[in-house]
Amino acid sequence: MTNTPASKIVFFGVLTLALSRGCLLQSAPAYEVSGIVVDSRSHAPLANMLVSIAPTTARDQKQEQVTKPDGRFAFSAGEPGKYSLRVRKPGYPAQAYRQTGFAGVSSAIVVGDDQDTRNIVFEASRGCAISGLIKDENFEPVGNALVSVFQSTVSAGERKIISRRQARANAAGEFRLASLPPGNYYVCAMGRPWFADQVIQLQRLQKSMESRPSIDHGTVPSEPDADDQPSTQEQQIPEYSPDPSLRGTSFVTTFYANAPTLDDAAMVHVDAGSEAQVSITLPLAKAVSVRGSIIAPGEPSDGRANLYKKISDSFMIFLHTWVSKNGSFRFDNVPAGSYAIAASSQASSGPSSWNIRQEIEVGGSDLEVTLRPQPMGSLSGHVVFESERPSSAANLYVTFRNERNNSYRAEVGPDWNFSIHRLPAGKYEVVAAGAKDYVAAYLTGGAGERWPLTLDISSAETMRRDLMLTKAASAIDGTVEHAGLPQVGVLVLLMPKDPAQRWAYRVDQTDTDGSFHLATIPSGDYSLIALSQGAEIAYRDPKVAAVLAAASKQIHVDPSAQLDMKLEMVAAASLSLPSR
Repeated sequence: MTNTPASKIVFFGVLTLALSRGCLLQSAPAYEVSGIVVDSRSHAPLANMLVSIAPTTARDQKQEQVTKPDGRFAFSAGEPGKYSLRVRKPGYPAQAYRQTGFAGVSSAIVVGDDQDTRNIVFEASRGCAISGLIKDENFEPVGNALVSVFQSTVSAGERKIISRRQARANAAGEFRLASLPPGNYYVCAMGRPWFADQVIQLQRLQKSMESRPSIDHGTVPSEPDADDQPSTQEQQIPEYSPDPSLRGTSFVTTFYANAPTLDDAAMVHVDAGSEAQVSITLPLAKAVSVRGSIIAPGEPSDGRANLYKKISDSFMIFLHTWVSKNGSFRFDNVPAGSYAIAASSQASSGPSSWNIRQEIEVGGSDLEVTLRPQPMGSLSGHVVFESERPSSAANLYVTFRNERNNSYRAEVGPDWNFSIHRLPAGKYEVVAAGAKDYVAAYLTGGAGERWPLTLDISSAETMRRDLMLTKAASAIDGTVEHAGLPQVGVLVLLMPKDPAQRWAYRVDQTDTDGSFHLATIPSGDYSLIALSQGAEIAYRDPKVAAVLAAASKQIHVDPSAQLDMKLEMVAAASLSLPSR
């Protein structure tokens, strides 16, 4: 046996101890993020809920696990910072911690030496549902009726009607729309009577028979050959007369509760996890035909045409048909109302291609429309800056977004010029992307006049507008407290003194340590407020903004300022806000 010197034994012992301590330091979790997921209404623990956590700056570094039978979860966070915590499960739509309203703002979990992140309570909101029955005036079910729900909510500080979901009723007229967020809804139904197509076909056949030349029975016909077959059309002339009690062949699009328009409709309120039941009666009405012809340059081309029913600012598909080679099409059995026709050729490109959209009003008589491809507009301009401009225009784009959320993008060249062609007619919002610390402020004309960041493109002429960018390098960091304690889930709102500066609004929600961060702020005068509840506050409404400004902190933001502020939470219920 070889004897090892005592000095070597001591050395190896110290080295082994150091290495083992290093391994322990590396394997030990730095921070624990743990807690329980419960139902927001019953507060019962939720098992088998999929929970995920990821740094807010690196969402791809996601960890996932399923809650235990007691609803608990536990993660190991490797380093301090802010983390996004999310859950989902059948019956519970995907949602983030303290997620608020349609805007989807939420609170991050702040991990650090001074933060206790081991007792998080995640109140998960169950999805809502609206179900019911669609019937006609004879209390018969309307099978295959199309049912749509529209939510009245606040988006970006403005009250809007948002199309949420649609479904077909079954043969018994029953429908159910699930996984809806809590809120107030309008329910709309449209359908087609089961007998409508047969009635229309018989009416067409009768009309065609009435238009045939009459037979002269005074003339003795020649003796037919034995091989001649009698004309089926001559022998089987149908005898048809419409039922005088028939009130129509179409249903009037109807809102709950049996209202003809959204303005007259009643709202349906659903809380998290609840289900509302409604019944809608569709009255019969006289229907008309909408005939159309498409006149487009190039060789004739067939295609398809869709008829959309207009509801508020949304369009729901109602009927579809083919466009013949000569450009003609026809929609039968259309009740009165506001619609849009969207037609496109089979050819997607080339001289024979066309794409047309036009709104129409249908009344009590047949309608004939002629559709032509809309004139495409062009826009050119120059990007200018209120302060020192960046050294390069690389990756800078000007984007035009229309009311149907279609976007068209123009790249800004090295000379800071941009141009875009073939813009369909419509109203557009102009934004800039790619210029760090700058935001679009307004458009300017040739005489130096200022225009808002909206454009109406209505002709084939080339429009000239310069785009002014303003530096937005300032930021506000801070905390919100109440009675000396940090508040989580509070809405922090920064409103420009001049409401016309729509680009300058900033919104955030406080994280678990009560902190908030407002970035890319242009210099100017502002009102700053922290609201206990802000999801349903239309802060862009002038009357609402006036009340909020009176309760806000008035501040001035200098260029490139980095402000640190402490705010006291304001209870939204204490403000005399105008009712919506």
